[in-house]
Amino acid sequence: MKVLIVHPQMAIYGGAEIVIVKLAKYLEANNHKVSILTLTTANHKDYDNLDIILPPLEKDRIQYRMRNGSIPTLIEIFQIYNVMKSMVRENINDYDIVNTHNFPAIWTIPNNKPAVWMLNEIPDLWHNQHIPKLVNPLLNAGRFGDRIISKSKKPSIVVADKRMAKLCEHRYQIAPHVIPYGIDSEFWGEKIQANRADYQLKENDFVIIAPSMVTPCKKQSDILDAILALNQVIPDLKVIFAGYKDDNNDYTKQLFQFISDNSLKENVIFTGMIDREQLRTLYNLANIAVFAGSGQGSWLGGFEALATGTPIIVSPQLTCSELVKSEKLGIVNDNLVESLKEIYEHRKDFKKQAEQQKEYVQQYLTWDNFCKTMTECMRVKLEGV
Repeated sequence: MKVLIVHPQMAIYGGAEIVIVKLAKYLEANNHKVSILTLTTANHKDYDNLDIILPPLEKDRIQYRMRNGSIPTLIEIFQIYNVMKSMVRENINDYDIVNTHNFPAIWTIPNNKPAVWMLNEIPDLWHNQHIPKLVNPLLNAGRFGDRIISKSKKPSIVVADKRMAKLCEHRYQIAPHVIPYGIDSEFWGEKIQANRADYQLKENDFVIIAPSMVTPCKKQSDILDAILALNQVIPDLKVIFAGYKDDNNDYTKQLFQFISDNSLKENVIFTGMIDREQLRTLYNLANIAVFAGSGQGSWLGGFEALATGTPIIVSPQLTCSELVKSEKLGIVNDNLVESLKEIYEHRKDFKKQAEQQKEYVQQYLTWDNFCKTMTECMRVKLEGV
């Protein structure tokens, strides 16, 4: 097969980009031609030897940023769509099938081209706390338009869990394939000895790590509320927010102000964007990993944390929560104060459980399973044309 992977950005190496890299390398290793069409990239070792197609003009290499639903950012989304659509049209005839990822990739392909859509998340304004009233009618029209346009492409859709499958059927009236992502258990399971002082941590600190982009949908504000409530209950309480942040973003400024107003500066660490090796080290230093999101992403993170033997708390609003709950892999609860207090009081027991729970990740969540099944979906799609 000749496969064109289409994704808006590769500059920030997050969950969607890991999925793309794993799939592309698997396809290449099995003698399929693969290219990744995107607007941006980065100097990242995992991208070495991948065929990445970028816009020829620098002005079209529109950088990733959190778009909040304002009229200017909506206009920018359409600019992204137009550039990607033009690029797809220029390259599409060199490939047998398209594998689309994040919005607006599915919109950019011709209706008659075989496509398998990796639906990581339902398109929406995930990074906005308060959607302006003026934008609401446009947003509702956009959701309706997304259903019509995406269905017109007649893609095979793949999702990572049963909950996302239900959301997919609700939006698009298409029953998707459910293929769980993989986890690099060998990498994450390596035990790392680190000097706590290198990470501004003391020996007796009770350490919470929240690995994700700093954005309203990841609910760092809820974690800070819990830290404030527990600060006098749990001595030496520390939270590490590990991930990309934009200091000029209104939400980030609100977090900084809350920390200042409540004298929590000694309790909070922002790392900014870090690599996998650094994140693995922080997992090994942490007592608990918290995923308090409101429906977007965070699928890989929870299971990567668990693969290190770190106990996890997952919001029931995250689609991965059903798997965590059904397999008893961690706590599924939005009451962070209650859950954090319970883990603090029984932290040795929770750590022992996590070491046992990671065996599920090692056995069932593998990239070989994911990539093999995705490749089969593409083969079946092509045969049906």
